[in-house]
Amino acid sequence: MRNTELHPELLFSEDVLNFGPYAGEQCPDRSCPDRSCPGGVCVRGFTLIELLVVVSIIGVLIGLTVPAVQMAREAARKASCLNNQKQLALAFMEYATVHGGLLPPSYSTTPVQRGWAIDLLPHLDAENFVKDWTEDAHYFEGNNQYLIKRHMGSFLCPSTPNKKRLIQAKFDLTGKSRSIEGSASDYFVHSGGVPVSEYGRTDVYGNPLEVNKRLSADAEDGVSQTIIVNEQAGRPDLWKEQKKESTQTAQAFRSLWAGAPVTQIPAFLRERDNIINYSNEGFYGFHTAGMHSAFMDGSARLISTRALTYIVLAMNTRDGEENVRVDDLQMDRYDESFIKDGVYPNGKTAL
Repeated sequence: MRNTELHPELLFSEDVLNFGPYAGEQCPDRSCPDRSCPGGVCVRGFTLIELLVVVSIIGVLIGLTVPAVQMAREAARKASCLNNQKQLALAFMEYATVHGGLLPPSYSTTPVQRGWAIDLLPHLDAENFVKDWTEDAHYFEGNNQYLIKRHMGSFLCPSTPNKKRLIQAKFDLTGKSRSIEGSASDYFVHSGGVPVSEYGRTDVYGNPLEVNKRLSADAEDGVSQTIIVNEQAGRPDLWKEQKKESTQTAQAFRSLWAGAPVTQIPAFLRERDNIINYSNEGFYGFHTAGMHSAFMDGSARLISTRALTYIVLAMNTRDGEENVRVDDLQMDRYDESFIKDGVYPNGKTAL
């Protein structure tokens, strides 16, 4: 008979074996420092201090591991976004090759309404999608109205909050009131706004409705010095410095990947020394270091938040004849070589 049957109080003694063939029997060797004995292994519970030490160590390890995991995930998302831009740049090049040097229109309203992204799909390994697309219908009609709700990874930055978002647009590309629902784009071509008048004769597209009249050879500044696609992530919601300000719907049609993801920089942004990641009314990404841009030579790169506004906008013109090079995007202040008539590009007078 077990000792505990004669002495039930031993069940609550720390000197009682808690498991094994001798469970419930009192340890005969009270001098064993590791609480073991010939008949089995004595098990005692943790003290409160020991438990707190273990919990503290686990907490420290988690504190060290979680940020590292988050950084690794963001690095992967950043690399994926850069790859998206690279593929878009190459798709533009392939389109121009197939169409005699012509670039796709930023968007068109006749004979059907559609945006530049539709024309690039055959060059983005989306043949099955193109097969289901109705060419002679507006992008919001017939079977197309369902296809535009598909979330296209080629046009979405993985770092964007709620990247798989559906947009409710209230107007079509002609400005006519119409209810259109579709998936968003985080990548925009540049057409209009400040650079047209302030930073060169025209941007890459100039008049966006000049269907099939824009040649890749028109990039007189050099294809390696001319940006064709920028991040403008998070639209149509308004974001400023990584904080969501409001939800916008008036210009939602400009955020649909199949519509007109076209950047038109508001004039007030020109007055800032740095434009990247200030507001997604302009060039904006959800990467801490900056945003990605694709160039007409098929390359893509990260543009730092420290990049100067004049240089960024100059790189977005095709024939502005600005004395800037892609390496100037690394500058965080203007040097004397930018002085013209005693004034720096940001309007400040040279001393």
